[in-house]
Formats: sequence, structure tokens, C-alpha cells
Amino acid sequence: FPKLVHALVAVDADIVGLMEIENNFDGSRDVPTAIQILVDGLNAQVGAEEKRYRHVHPGRDTLEDGPQAVALIYRPAAVSVTDGSAPAVLNDAVAMSLGVNVSEPIFDGRGTNRWSLAVSFTHGRSSANITVAVNHFKARSCNNAADTNADAGDGAGCFNGIRLRAAHAVDAWMRSAPTGIETGHHIVLGDLNAYAREDPVQYLVNEGGLVNLEPETAYSYTFGGHIGTLDYILVSKSIMAFDPDAHIWHANSLEASILDYNLDYNRNSGYFNRDTPIRFSDHDPALLGLTLPVNRDESETVGDQENTSGKSVGSTNYSFLFLAILSIFLYA
Repeated sequence: FPKLVHALVAVDADIVGLMEIENNFDGSRDVPTAIQILVDGLNAQVGAEEKRYRHVHPGRDTLEDGPQAVALIYRPAAVSVTDGSAPAVLNDAVAMSLGVNVSEPIFDGRGTNRWSLAVSFTHGRSSANITVAVNHFKARSCNNAADTNADAGDGAGCFNGIRLRAAHAVDAWMRSAPTGIETGHHIVLGDLNAYAREDPVQYLVNEGGLVNLEPETAYSYTFGGHIGTLDYILVSKSIMAFDPDAHIWHANSLEASILDYNLDYNRNSGYFNRDTPIRFSDHDPALLGLTLPVNRDESETVGDQENTSGKSVGSTNYSFLFLAILSIFLYA
């Protein structure tokens, strides 16, 4: 937990997608949820009101039936949940309503993809509406893999089939304005558990019309001595007008696993340092910066200054918006 807070403080993003948060969003109980504990710990570190965060309640106390879920946190000084919108989830019932074949489950039940979560945000200084969908596709390991999910020997590992069908569903879902807000500005982010040239990512790019901003040499994960990208921030073509700048922060993937939280294989706990973000996860965080034009009335009255998220703005006509995804493992 302390490493994750240090990582979030260092990233300093306005919108953050999180993987593998404990699947509990019921804030009515005496015991706080994992996501609330995280936000409280983060806010204690950032201090200033304009730097503080809030988590998005997905409209239900749990997502799916499993122990883990995706989540979104955001900085209210920079963005707000769009008026008239509502957070939306993608499960098999929603996918079926969009005409996606769910005769074999895609999101519901054991061994499927996690439910996706979409939220529409309004950027305060530009009034731009952006719908952000956070996703976590099925892992590549081969437990109980069969038929189209078996390892085809092409390097994609197991469950490529169900990840591809999730990509189909996410594409249809984003086209349907799931939050109730019609906007061409879409961002699909998350741990897709697929390398850049594999079917799920290629479908979202070629059929879904999204842009993968990461170069071919990018990587966010290492396995068996190989490196590659599993974590993405894919954007609609309209986002390209906001001068997107994408990076991966290699805080984890190349670092020795002995530095992380795990003590398996009789690891020496003396190597653990809670005061650094290094090796807070096994995946690297993906980062995206956008430069949006500010509202005309504001640009006419406000001199050169810092924007609401505290990042320096070189011109009165533009403001920054910063997004990130972090793959973590957090329970209360």
C-alpha cells in the first residue's frame, strides 16, 4: 500500500484507471473499502485541496462475482463526472444487448474477462467531455483453456479467443455511448493481457478505430526474459487534436521481484522499502498527457498561470490533462 501511494503521488495524474482492486464499493459499512483506504492515504500525502482525489462509485456495490475489479479515481479540481452521465459497466447482459454473441461467456463467470467500467469526465478548463473505459482482459496462463482458448502456438498464449471477443464487446459498447453522453472523445485503457500485434489490440485499432500511441519498442511487462506491452491507453482519433504524449514509466517491469511485497520463495523481507514506488507491481504504469484549449472567456481573463492540477501551462490558451493506468493488487 505505501509503495502504491508513492507511485500515485509521483505520477500526479488527473484520472487514474486501476486494476485488481478489491471488488467492494459498498461505502455504507463501518469498515472502509480498499478503494476508499487508497484514496484517503493518497489524499493524506498530496495535502493541498486542489491535488486531492475521489473515487468513482460504479453504481453498484460490487462488479461481477470475483474478488477483484477495475476502478477509477480522479482529481475533482481538474475534471468532474459529466452532468447527466452515469458510470456504466460492461458484462454479458450488456454485450448481448449490443448484439455481441455471448453463447460462450465473455465477462460473466469464472475464467472470463473482468467487467469493464466507463465514466464520462468533463475537463474543467476546456469543458471537453471524454469517456474513459478501464478494462482488464483475461490472463494468458493456460489453466482450463480449451478449444478457441487453447494455446495455438503463435505466441499469444491461452485465452486469446476470449480476449478478442472482449475487444469486440468493448468496441460495440463504446459506440453505444454507455454513460449516456454522446462524445467522440474516447479513451480505452487497461491491462489487455495482449501484446500490441495480437488480435485483441489489433481489433481495437483496426476495427474500433482507436490509436495505439505506444511505439513498437514499448514494453510494460517482462516474462521469461522477454519484454512486451500488455498495458495500454488507446484513444479515438479525435483525441489526436489534443497533442497526446504517451509514455510508460519503467518503475516495475525491469526491477528485481525481491523488492516487491511478496515473500514467496523465502525472500528476504529486508529488501522491501516502503518509502519508494519501485516495484509496487509487476506491470509498469502507462501514462498519457493531453493539451486541451481552455474556454475562451477564461483565456481572455486569466494570465499565464498554473492550471487546476498544478502543472505548468506555457500559454493562457491551453491546459493539461494527465491520465494513467496502474496494475496493482489491493485488498482492505
